[in-house]
Amino acid sequence: MKKPKAMKKPIPTSAPLLPKFFTTEWLIVAGFNTTVYPYHWNPYPPTRNNKYTKYEAGTGRTYYDSEKQYMLEVYDQFCVPIFEKDSYPYNSNWPCKFLNVDFVSYLISPKPSSSPFPECCVFGEKVFHPPHRGFLNENHVPYNSTTTIFNEPIDWWVIDHQGPDQDPAEPFGYGFYQNVFVADGSRQPAAFWFRTSGISETKRDAFTIQYFRNMTISRPSDDVWKIPKSCVNAPNCGFL
Repeated sequence: MKKPKAMKKPIPTSAPLLPKFFTTEWLIVAGFNTTVYPYHWNPYPPTRNNKYTKYEAGTGRTYYDSEKQYMLEVYDQFCVPIFEKDSYPYNSNWPCKFLNVDFVSYLISPKPSSSPFPECCVFGEKVFHPPHRGFLNENHVPYNSTTTIFNEPIDWWVIDHQGPDQDPAEPFGYGFYQNVFVADGSRQPAAFWFRTSGISETKRDAFTIQYFRNMTISRPSDDVWKIPKSCVNAPNCGFL
């Protein structure tokens, strides 16, 4: 996959830090028959060989606290399409939440009748946790390119190991606004994209991107991290 044409600017010597804490809304776009990396989309996947690219769009929110290492993701219309059973056509009636507290990730289904999972299940223990503020530098994620999203220049850091060493879940792309800063001096995150479940035999022809918007830099309230009663003694989701 070729990198997008870079804009003329000095190559960053280090990656930005995430804000210490934030709440953000986002637009999520899931493209199901595309191999075009999402930093080309802006905001929807392009046509391929004059064929329409199937995609779903929705909304959601992320709550993040780096000091507690807690995070909550809320998917309003459909859950993140990483499950084989959710290849296109997608079940858009399945909203979900991922609550990460104390190194346990809970998958919560507000409408369990439409979900293939219980009302709450343990998605992973000591497997998933919110990213550290400096995770890009800690993991030596390289700068990739600069593109434009919604008329704003975005710097991208991308995990994309080629060849036999590539993780099947790769690539991942992390974008930060080049000229937008938040109250603690951090550059504002702009978008995050990743590979999801597609419709080909290999299931590798799909990507999903979250475009962050209306970000507020304040510590989420304690109520955000409250574990629902349905998660007490919750079963394993059986995904990992």
